[in-house]
Amino acid sequence: MSNFFGNNDRQNNITITVSQLFEHQLPANGNITAVISDDGILSYNELNKRSDRLAAAIQQLNIDGDIIGVSTARNLHTLVALLAILKAGKGYLPLDANYPADRLKQIVTDSRINAGVTTLNEQSFYNELGLKSIAADGEYAEVRPARPASRRRTGRGSPD
Repeated sequence: MSNFFGNNDRQNNITITVSQLFEHQLPANGNITAVISDDGILSYNELNKRSDRLAAAIQQLNIDGDIIGVSTARNLHTLVALLAILKAGKGYLPLDANYPADRLKQIVTDSRINAGVTTLNEQSFYNELGLKSIAADGEYAEVRPARPASRRRTGRGSPD
């Protein structure tokens, strides 16, 4: 890992996350293809933008705990979800919708997760497991913090 940053001193303990390694690639490789799948192609920049938007949405959910369930569907959305979960500072627990429902309920109970990232098609399944769910293939173009209930008005009659 230390050679990655041009430092050969093994005494240095460098801590770097997967999401930091990914973002380190953006300046040189932003427009290069990062992922090719049956459901599309994403460049490093596109993957970064999608995962940033989803990470912000995950953070706004105020999820308890450090682990989030994630769909094991083989598609671009799962890769976006994995990177977004890491960017949100969470770990992930893969949940396969093909497992028997009783087994998945046991996994959810034993792991004490309360949220999952999935696709729109699987979202109701996650809700049936008692999980808050967010769809990785949903649109999160603008994720904004909630505005305070009382807003001051300017002289033009519009909010600040």
